[in-house]
Amino acid sequence: MRYRASMFLCLCNFRFQKKKNRGFKRLYGAVLGIAISLIPLIVVMEVVNGMIEGITRRFLEIGTFHIQIKPIFTDYSDNIDGIIRKLGRDKEITHIIPEIQGIGLLYSRKNGTGIGIRALPEDLYRSDTLFRKYMKVTSGAFDLSKRNSMVISKEIAEKLDVVVGDRVKLFAARTSSRKRLLRPVILTISGICSTGYHELDSSTAYIEYKKGRQIFSGSGQNLIGIKVGNPFSSLKNIKESISRLVPEDWYVLSWFDENSSIYNSYQTTKFLLLFIMFLIVLVASVNIPSALLMLVMEKQEEIAILKSMGADPGSISLSFICTGLITGFLGTLPGIFLGLVIAVNINEIIHFLEFILNSGIYLLSQSDSFSIKLLDPDYYLEKIPIKIELLELLYVAFLSIFLAACGSYFPARKAAAIRPLDILRKH
Repeated sequence: MRYRASMFLCLCNFRFQKKKNRGFKRLYGAVLGIAISLIPLIVVMEVVNGMIEGITRRFLEIGTFHIQIKPIFTDYSDNIDGIIRKLGRDKEITHIIPEIQGIGLLYSRKNGTGIGIRALPEDLYRSDTLFRKYMKVTSGAFDLSKRNSMVISKEIAEKLDVVVGDRVKLFAARTSSRKRLLRPVILTISGICSTGYHELDSSTAYIEYKKGRQIFSGSGQNLIGIKVGNPFSSLKNIKESISRLVPEDWYVLSWFDENSSIYNSYQTTKFLLLFIMFLIVLVASVNIPSALLMLVMEKQEEIAILKSMGADPGSISLSFICTGLITGFLGTLPGIFLGLVIAVNINEIIHFLEFILNSGIYLLSQSDSFSIKLLDPDYYLEKIPIKIELLELLYVAFLSIFLAACGSYFPARKAAAIRPLDILRKH
């Protein structure tokens, strides 16, 4: 009976009154404040999650793979085929990718640029679905089947002003008879691709693996890329099993070993952004105790009458705590919903804002030489992927409602401490 009475009194607090409505308005203002404060928190949380996931996945599937096996010395090891055969017996390994990395100078008829070369197996694009997922071909095909074919990134193609079918000249250092020789190699552009991330696209080109052995004989970095079922699980046991299969002069590194500083930097940035957004929610939650205190002041006479009729102070206190909980819930639900709506459409919203700003700049200056980019693709992904973490949303909802409940505690105590005789004497 006590709980039913408390809930009835709680619902009465949300009823509009013509004469005394200041507390009522403050209560709904608190609901609006919580909803508005949650929107940027949800947007930042989902966008940051998507950015970290998108960048990390591209490094995992295209850049460093899940695990790398490298020789201590850069000279090519003749027993690499035997190592690959041994690794193929491990059932946890899904892909084994031999690779040679080198640097060189790439020239077209118009321009030249320094470039990083990655020599990969010719069937990698067809056999590895995740590599294919994050490596988007914008022109031609990711075809390394011909010994003299080359696939370049979109940014390199723009620097060199080349298209699919054009021939380019590669100068790469090669060791011959203990001498470093810089010999030119003529290659044909078979495809232009993009990972959507500047750091992976800015200076990378791909050639066929056997051609890489020929070009970088004695000078390139040889490695074996390994992919497993779940790269985010503990890779310690897999690394130990791989270490037993490779020679002692080879070392094994996971993707986290290779990119720990970058990954930790992303996580720290995410934490700081969410902490700042949380402070906004905390400030908005302060409106709840102030609104409830105003409500208690307005309802002193009603509370005094209820107490004089035998109402339990605990029931009155509980009614105001429930009022705070419902206020938090009413603010949390639309706040999370609107935040998700904005987060899911964030790419379109950013493009629209860029269009408005650049249109305004053009109308004022009558020149399109300068344009604004809210998220520069030189530092971020070309398109923001959205990753919705249900568990994190539940944490945010719980925290928001919990703050509302905490904020209602002191007003509830004040309501329970009201003395009926003192109030009724004044009236």
